[in-house]
Amino acid sequence: MAFAPALVRVVADGGVFLMAVTGVHRRVPVGDEVLGQRGVEFGLGTVHPLPELFRAHLFGQTWQGVMAFQKLHGLKRSGKFDEATQRELAVSGVPGGLIPNGGLPRVEVDISRQILMYFDAFGLNRIVAVSSGSNKKYCEISKKTGKQNCGDARTPRGNYRIERRIKGKRESDLGILYSPLYFTGGFAIHGSPSIPAYAASHGCVRITNRTADWMFEDIKNGTPVYVFD
Repeated sequence: MAFAPALVRVVADGGVFLMAVTGVHRRVPVGDEVLGQRGVEFGLGTVHPLPELFRAHLFGQTWQGVMAFQKLHGLKRSGKFDEATQRELAVSGVPGGLIPNGGLPRVEVDISRQILMYFDAFGLNRIVAVSSGSNKKYCEISKKTGKQNCGDARTPRGNYRIERRIKGKRESDLGILYSPLYFTGGFAIHGSPSIPAYAASHGCVRITNRTADWMFEDIKNGTPVYVFD
């Protein structure tokens, strides 16, 4: 169903862009600040056919919302709402997961595209940008014990489940993990202040701290986690 055209103000890294939106495919509930008939000022998710899939802009994370969309569609990972991103947005449909028989709820971590897709009990809920293991060797002095730690910064691939969690900051040998959701051994999906456009972690799956807050509440222990290239 199409709605009346609206002019959307998109704030992204590198500038402010105005974009004419001819319609969306799904109404957003009354009271949701993502998209209203009055127009919006929040970011990429406001003009996507399913705005709630890219909600990072609600918390001043517009750059990450744009980045998630660019990663999903194989665009240049600039974080800027450039012409190529606008063209893709105009023709993009509802994205699907790559593990169709994975059940609901579930988490898919796509290493090659550096995105995480969260499916709740009803289907696709959210897509967020991530930064996984850099695949480089490292030797660092533990910030916790002062001893040297060496290893390969690789995120394990496979089928797992959320095993345990720690709310808030957790100090590990390799740094601070914010509200980690552990899916195998010491590997977790956790908040971090640094989420670059590429794989850069020691092996965990980094998300923003804001994203970690709602994931901690929404994603329960036992939820399947599929990690693949």
